[in-house]
Amino acid sequence: MKNYEIELKMNQKKYADIAKQLIEESNIFKYTVISDSMYPLISKNDKIICKKKECKKIKKYSLIAFYADSDTSQVPTVHRVIKIFNEDGGLSFRTKGDNNFNSDKNKVYPHQIIGVVEEIIKKNFVISLTKKSQKYISILIYFILQPINFIIYCYLKIKNALKLFFAIEKQPLHDDGLIVLRQSFLTKSEDWHEIVNINTSLMEHLLNNDLKICDISFGGGYCEESLFFIRKGLKIDYKNIENSNNEQKYDFIICSRVLNIVDSELKRHEIYCFLKSLLKPDGKILISYVNEKNNLIVFLKRSAYKFFKNYSGPDNNDIIYKDIFIMKTLKDKKIFLELKNADLNLLKYWFYGKKKTFLLEYKTI
Repeated sequence: MKNYEIELKMNQKKYADIAKQLIEESNIFKYTVISDSMYPLISKNDKIICKKKECKKIKKYSLIAFYADSDTSQVPTVHRVIKIFNEDGGLSFRTKGDNNFNSDKNKVYPHQIIGVVEEIIKKNFVISLTKKSQKYISILIYFILQPINFIIYCYLKIKNALKLFFAIEKQPLHDDGLIVLRQSFLTKSEDWHEIVNINTSLMEHLLNNDLKICDISFGGGYCEESLFFIRKGLKIDYKNIENSNNEQKYDFIICSRVLNIVDSELKRHEIYCFLKSLLKPDGKILISYVNEKNNLIVFLKRSAYKFFKNYSGPDNNDIIYKDIFIMKTLKDKKIFLELKNADLNLLKYWFYGKKKTFLLEYKTI
C-alpha cells in the first residue's frame, strides 16, 4: 500500500511538472491578484491570464505582468503601461496602478516582463482585453479614475497639512539617551545606503595600507564604509569618541554619521577638536551626514505661533518626532563656518540632495 502511495505521488508530481512545462512553452501564464492597485478593473483575488509578447509590440495603456525587480521568486505586479521609452539602452516602460495616486517609482525593462494581460477572470464573468470594446472600456476606466485619484490625493495632502499645522508642539525633550533614536530617524536606510556607496567610491583612490587609518563613532562599531575597506584587506583601527585616548596619530579618519546624533554647535566643535587631536600633520578626515529638514508647514506654524502669542516651543530648525527632540537641521553655510572656525581646511565637498560629504585636512602651523 505504501509503495502504491509513493508511486502515485511521484506520478502526480511528474504530471504537474509536465503541465507546468506545457504552460511555459505556450507562453501563457495565470496568476491570482493579491492587491487592489488596479481596482475596479481588477479586484483582489481575481485571476488574470497573460501571454508573452515581444516588447516592441506592447502598446501604451496595455496591462502587463512583471517582476518589480530581477528577482523572479517574487510575486508579479500587474499594472498599466502609461509611457514607453525608446532610448539608446533599449525599450523601457513607465507603469501605474489604476487605483494608485502615483506612477511606479522604477521603470520596467524587458527582462522583467512576464507578459501582456489578455483576460481578467472575475467571480461571475470574464473581461477579454483582446476584444476592442472591452479593451477600450478598460482604458476609459483608467482615464475616469485619474481626476478622481488626483482629488483624493489633494484632499489627503491638505488634511495632513492642516493636522500638522494645528497640532500643538510641546517643548522638546533634550535627552542624551536618545542617541540611537535620533540616528535611526535621521538616517533612513535608503539614504544611508546611498551615502555609503558614495563615500566608498570617493575614498577608494585615497586609502592604502601605507596609511594609518581610524574609524571614529559614538560606540556603534565600525561604519559600513570602514567595513568595505577592511573586507578589501586594509587595516583600520577603531575608536569610540566618548572614551578614547589620543596617543595614536593617524593619516586618515573616517567619521561617518557622527554629526547626525549631535544636537548643538558646542558638541560639534568638541568633535572637531577631538578629531584634530588624533591627526598627524596634514592628516585628512572624511565626514558625512544626512541633513533632514522640517517641511514648510512646520516652519509656517512655528512662525505663526511666535507672531500671535508668546511661544516657548521648538525652534524653526528643531526636528521633532512624537514630542522627541532629534537635532537641529544643519544649514550648509553654518557647517562651512564651523569647519573654518575649527581650522579644518575644506579640500572637497559633495552634496547629493540632503546627503553631505566633506573631505577635510588639518593644517598644523
